[in-house]
Amino acid sequence: MQIGIFGAGAIGCFLGTRLSAAGESVRLLARPDVVAVADQLEAVDHAGATARAKGLVASDDPEVLRGVEVCLVTVKSQDTPAAIEALRPRLGPDALVVSFQNGLANAKRLDAGLEGPAVQGIVTYNVYRDGPARTRQATMGKLVIGAEARAPKAFGRVVDALRRAGERVDVTEHIEGEVAGKLLINLNNGVCAATGLPITAALRDRDARTVFAACIAEGVRAFRAEGVRPRSPYAIPIPAIARLLALPNAIVLRVAKGLVAAHPTAKSSTLQDLERGRKTEIADLNGAIVELARAHGLPCPANTAVVDTIREHEAAIDRGEAPRFVDPVTLRARVRG
Repeated sequence: MQIGIFGAGAIGCFLGTRLSAAGESVRLLARPDVVAVADQLEAVDHAGATARAKGLVASDDPEVLRGVEVCLVTVKSQDTPAAIEALRPRLGPDALVVSFQNGLANAKRLDAGLEGPAVQGIVTYNVYRDGPARTRQATMGKLVIGAEARAPKAFGRVVDALRRAGERVDVTEHIEGEVAGKLLINLNNGVCAATGLPITAALRDRDARTVFAACIAEGVRAFRAEGVRPRSPYAIPIPAIARLLALPNAIVLRVAKGLVAAHPTAKSSTLQDLERGRKTEIADLNGAIVELARAHGLPCPANTAVVDTIREHEAAIDRGEAPRFVDPVTLRARVRG
């Protein structure tokens, strides 16, 4: 089948490479730097196995996606309107779109803006660029996709294709709870971006981890007020994760190794955006919790402190300056006061 990928960040390149290596026909809408190395793309999974792109077509012209049967959207949330404008004239009414994006509402936006159906998916693991042509999976995890009845043939075929490519794919009727759970775990993106720490370093620092735990706890309360029950991507329930993360290092590093395990050089996508001088999608991460809490009259100091700190970093970039990352002790103090 013809699978298009709108977005050539880490996730887009990783999935596109693995799908093409498994024999699928993949078309990637990519930035020029990715187009230049399209025939050299590699994807390294968490176990260290390397998949190499085979027959993948990459272009910076949206026409490359015309007529694909399935399109995976992997751009940042703020780029969803541009994705809709580019895809609307190029996808047929039977084309299925799968949103593998952060945030709560991107699939709904795509579904409303495109002629064919769009469904929500989530990636529960972290991927980062490990060189011009290589992406690397930093943490263990799976893909979760919401069930879609409007395009059963395309839906079944893309799920099968992803599984043949080596992905663990769960299909669920309860995608709203899965998305909420993924968002809560993704709140560490903001903590990493505020402090400038790689994922492992942030999770192994008790002050940073305590802020992360407070962000999760605030999110749990906000979702409960909204009537949404977040589903954990791990065996541990989300509220228990928040309590566990706040414990001393000696306990966390001994009993919850899976929660703090990541490749030592892996960085959150939000931190990578700041380092590249780009705007982040913090409004759709910690900012989404702030807005949800505000709507229900709930306090939200941890997520607010994270968002405010990252806005300071973005303002510095706008002035032509490098972000001045704060240390975890300072970030925790901002939460308190």
